[in-house]
Amino acid sequence: MAPVLTLSKGRFEAFSDGVFAIAITLLVLEFHLPALAATPGVPLSVEQFHALVGIWPQYIVYVASFATIGIMWMNRHSLPRYIEKITYGIVLSLIAVGYNTLMWQVQASHPSIPRRPVLWVVIGLTAYPLATLIAYFAPVAGIALFFALMIFYLLPGNVASVAFKPE
Repeated sequence: MAPVLTLSKGRFEAFSDGVFAIAITLLVLEFHLPALAATPGVPLSVEQFHALVGIWPQYIVYVASFATIGIMWMNRHSLPRYIEKITYGIVLSLIAVGYNTLMWQVQASHPSIPRRPVLWVVIGLTAYPLATLIAYFAPVAGIALFFALMIFYLLPGNVASVAFKPE
């Protein structure tokens, strides 16, 4: 049997801290300020204020995404004391941090697209809290439910049904 490749906890913590730092930095870099057109008789400071107010969805997205990544980072700091060895599978789970940034950027880029509740969203909003509750009392069952949800969200038919299609 081949040995399982593992990382030291210190290397994992350093790497994951770097991933979180880069993800949070990318949030700020995604602010796109609108170009200002000089309007006769309107002071530049007023135009700047209106332009900054006009990108309000980006502010909401930044705060929500920063909070989400911050929660993920705080949860990640509690992991090493419960994990005996860190495998590459755990390291790959950090992909979710980068994906979180992309998801929020899509929301900020297209705030006016009407959103309707679809099965995809309803399942996520109900099953994830349920899985968390189950995991508190029966950890193996909770993890199994999280994996089932992951598979549900990866099925091609489910992905195609909610694929982002701007008009």
